[in-house]
Amino acid sequence: MFDNVRDSTHSNESMADDAVYGALTSCLSKYLIPDLPGRTLKRVIKVTLNRELYAADIAPVVMTNSAYTQFVLKIDFLQPRIKEWLSEMPEGQVNYRIILERIFILLGKQASRNLVAAIRLSRLGNQLPRKKNDRFSVNPKEQLKHALICEEFCEEKNYASSELAFLAGLQYDLLLTNFQKLKVSRSTLESFSLHFPESLKTAHIAYEIASRMGAFPFIEYAFPAAMTLGVGKVLAHAIYPKEGSAPSYAAFLAEIEKKTVMKWQYASLEEHKRFPLHLFEMSALAAQNYGFFKPIEPAIRFARESYYLKHSQPTLYPLALLLGIAESSAIGRPLRKTDSDGLVSLKINPAIIAQALSAVAAQGKKS
Repeated sequence: MFDNVRDSTHSNESMADDAVYGALTSCLSKYLIPDLPGRTLKRVIKVTLNRELYAADIAPVVMTNSAYTQFVLKIDFLQPRIKEWLSEMPEGQVNYRIILERIFILLGKQASRNLVAAIRLSRLGNQLPRKKNDRFSVNPKEQLKHALICEEFCEEKNYASSELAFLAGLQYDLLLTNFQKLKVSRSTLESFSLHFPESLKTAHIAYEIASRMGAFPFIEYAFPAAMTLGVGKVLAHAIYPKEGSAPSYAAFLAEIEKKTVMKWQYASLEEHKRFPLHLFEMSALAAQNYGFFKPIEPAIRFARESYYLKHSQPTLYPLALLLGIAESSAIGRPLRKTDSDGLVSLKINPAIIAQALSAVAAQGKKS
């Protein structure tokens, strides 16, 4: 999978470096379980994204998976309503599809999606009821914390991507649940509190810049794609932990924070030297694995090197360029010359970056 990810510097690596690179991608597979969201949740998400479908249309999707059907029917807060609806049906003629339709109509599309997503996270985290007669309690506000923060952030600002933003945040929730299941180190778990807010800032800036780029072709992906960049940074803490013998990503960040001279040049060189599996390669692998943003995965992968896409995938080039600019702006790194040149080639006034940053700062003061 990663053969087409490597840039020109990788082509000259030694066989030993290739072996390290392969071992790291293999190690990453335990954190990114194939098809982690699961078929049922993905199908429910498709229903919620389709504006021509309704909450009741989730029922037949859930009924194709008997396990999900039983879990929904066991949800504790729904028991009074379910009992009432069952009492209305003739004895021996219970129609569970009607019951499920009523449940999802009662909840609405968003809450129904959240319920199914919470069930998926409960299954992933081994938090299901153990006995046949046990009720089932879920807590979407806690289990889907990152997803809901992203969605509500976009809804409050009337951005064009709130439902996709939910999916961007859901990647963090899925990863966190799997990390907890694997009992990763405390320092790795703490990386979410560092990189999620940073990614939220990057996504905020990305959308504000995109909204000033004229007829930007991927405006709805600006926010979620920028959020996805941070997933790779979280994964870096797991692949390069404090507790390991290899260079620690957390220690590297602390070292960079102390630099006062040639900070960003040093950071770029040392990051590539110390960490064979690069941050946005991991972000791209996460995007591929979760599947929500496969169509724009190359833009995520080449966010810092957007010029690679200028001719090979010109439709994604503006998005990759935007992501690189937004990330630099969020962490205070000066704009790269290749990014400045990219704006000029697209006939976009670089002044929009300062305008976007001013808008973000002003919105921050209001909140």
